[in-house]
Amino acid sequence: MEKEMIQVSSPTSGASSAEAEASVLRQALKFHFARNSVYEYSYTTDTAIFFLNTPDAASRLTITGTAHIYVSTPCDFVLKLYDVVTLESDPVDQGHMRKSNRSRDFGVDLEREPLRFSFQDGRIHDICPVENENTWALNIKRGFLSAFQNSMKNLSFDENVEEPKSISPWTSIQECKQTIDSVGRLYSITCRGEHHFRPMRGDLHGAATVTSQEILFLRQSTRLETHPPFSKRLSLQYDSVEQDRQDKNSVMEKIGQILQNLCEHSKNGFRQDTPHVFWDLVACMRRLDAPLLKSLYETASSSSRCSDKTYIK
Repeated sequence: MEKEMIQVSSPTSGASSAEAEASVLRQALKFHFARNSVYEYSYTTDTAIFFLNTPDAASRLTITGTAHIYVSTPCDFVLKLYDVVTLESDPVDQGHMRKSNRSRDFGVDLEREPLRFSFQDGRIHDICPVENENTWALNIKRGFLSAFQNSMKNLSFDENVEEPKSISPWTSIQECKQTIDSVGRLYSITCRGEHHFRPMRGDLHGAATVTSQEILFLRQSTRLETHPPFSKRLSLQYDSVEQDRQDKNSVMEKIGQILQNLCEHSKNGFRQDTPHVFWDLVACMRRLDAPLLKSLYETASSSSRCSDKTYIK
């Protein structure tokens, strides 16, 4: 007989820890994470961007590290990242991955702050960052937790869930597979997402982004930890990075330079390092807000930056 799930108070709600814990214990729990224990996982996420007609010339970014999940109470967990390394594809040799020039800086930002989150028997309703957590670093941690959560009501049966989305000219699909061991721990997680952009129906000259995540349980240990207080409660939905006007203007100027570079690249057909330039374009565009993206689109639509002999319009 299936028992009704009882909603548990999140770490930032008014309920006390004892009340929240008692509420959790009244449930028919799917997962079993021991209090005052640390669960260590290896973590790898990879993102590849490429043109659809040249998938072998993808530009890739890979982040590896170790994730510690500390269980303070049955509904109050803490995520902390360690040993983070950032790799990127070599623009000259696409098959070779090299350490990013800013790998150490990225690692410091990702490892600096712990992230508390409410874990309600698989569901993650809230995250509770410290006051000065970098937005982009918080988004990386959101990606980890999105793969870590599980909303299945019954683990006795396999369940395949795919989330296809199609909004012309975009097509996206996301799928994950989780393995849970005999004691109720998340043992392994693999996720893959694909996002295709085709400006024209049937066009083979669009672009695609393929992302993958792999999380693997390493070991469990017992210890008592203390963590800094949090000041706000957020959802798993990604936040845009706030920037001042001067920074945004410099990004717009850089986008103009990148577009000009793409024009040069496409004069005699795309070169091997063209996807790397396209990666830079996507990275810059992700830093713009909606009004600036609209302005960029209108500018690109009303003028031709490239000559008639190029493939980019």
